[in-house]
Amino acid sequence: MPPAKSFTARVPAFPGTIALILVVIACLFLLPLANRAHDAALIPTLEAMPDGDLPDWFSRVAAAGTAASRQGGMRFDLSFDLAPDDGHADNLPLAGPASLTGDLAFTADGYSLSSVVVKLGDMEISGDIAVSLAGVRPALTASLHSGRLDLSGFFPEDEAEERPAEKVFSAEPLPFELLKTLDADLSYTADGVIFPGVIFDDLRFTAKVVDGRLEIETLSAIVANGQLVMSGGILAGQEVPQVRVDLEVRGLEPGLLPDFREINATEGSLTDIRFNAEGFGRSVAAIMGSLNGSLLAVTGEGKHLVKQIDQLGSDFVLQALNLINPFRKTVNETQIMCVVIRFDIRDGVATSDQGLAAQTQQLNILGGGVIDLKTEQLDIVFHPEARSGISLSKISLVELVHIYGTLANQEVREDTQNALLRGIGTASTSLITGGVAYLVRSLFPGGFSKKDPCKVALREDESPPDIP
Repeated sequence: MPPAKSFTARVPAFPGTIALILVVIACLFLLPLANRAHDAALIPTLEAMPDGDLPDWFSRVAAAGTAASRQGGMRFDLSFDLAPDDGHADNLPLAGPASLTGDLAFTADGYSLSSVVVKLGDMEISGDIAVSLAGVRPALTASLHSGRLDLSGFFPEDEAEERPAEKVFSAEPLPFELLKTLDADLSYTADGVIFPGVIFDDLRFTAKVVDGRLEIETLSAIVANGQLVMSGGILAGQEVPQVRVDLEVRGLEPGLLPDFREINATEGSLTDIRFNAEGFGRSVAAIMGSLNGSLLAVTGEGKHLVKQIDQLGSDFVLQALNLINPFRKTVNETQIMCVVIRFDIRDGVATSDQGLAAQTQQLNILGGGVIDLKTEQLDIVFHPEARSGISLSKISLVELVHIYGTLANQEVREDTQNALLRGIGTASTSLITGGVAYLVRSLFPGGFSKKDPCKVALREDESPPDIP
């Protein structure tokens, strides 16, 4: 048997993440060829030292292992040592030992990887992969499974910036061209996948890519005890890419979402969500600016804790509902009977005509608004009334709560009908002058204290409040 071969590769021109990819490619493709030529066990040792001047996660990537010949292929067993750079030493999820094992077989038109197992710390992904080179473009078939995959470490919390972001939707081009480089038939299941702010349990995903068209056939998961089902697609082959999303969630419990659970902010309030939309463009900003579709979220009876909700500063709708609550300074618990959020989206403008509603034990709350997804400006108003039979004679009730500004930097304040209508037309308070004025006037003189505002928002009430 020829002696084991080893070598060291240094790639100073590449940052660490790319170096890791190069090491894996070398192990899976270059070494098998060498192994077939020598017909002997091969024990490679590779080391990649990234350029220290390039910002990245790794300062060193090393790999070692064995590759043994088999009929028509080989068995490989590789281990990696990933050393983080100084800036990621404490939070790099890939730091430390990792391994890759499986069987590589050469076929008439390509190759396959079977019984593949990838281990990264406590995470493990296994399955089968095949690549065919017989067509116009490579065709990838993959069936993968993982246990509980914690990806939250890949999204470290950013330190607070001195200046807030100007835009939520990025104008950076999306990599749609990648969909034209290969066809694919993909299947992935997972016991759970953890992201910051959300956990997907019992995840099921199937998708196909054919001639630049991605079709997500199924994406289903359990999210906070609710059932999520999504389908969609991307047409990357046309001049302007098209994106389509159909999403439905049933029975989600907000209190089980990580942000809410951490501060015990809410109980109950089972929520159903339906979102259907399509848009065109090469960036998230362009797609949102051309969006057409609808959003409907309906929340049932539950309990919200006022002080805890105040800690969720990024949720301006919850902040607005807290501001409306006349008992917020004396009672820390609000019983919510229902909440409705309904927006119709046309050409990148989301409008809610009396489509925002909430009902508590004491109040009926009805609202509406406009969000321009092109400019990210928004104007939303809520008007509360005491429910029929409820006396608030000793308590001052706000006339309007006004949310305005941009999606990245919104402000919430108490307002009045007269003051807001006088301000219509100014840059700070008006998004679409006629639309906002109509929405404000539609909430007065009210007359929905005896109605169910959620039914009004759902358009189930045949007689919504009159518009003077």
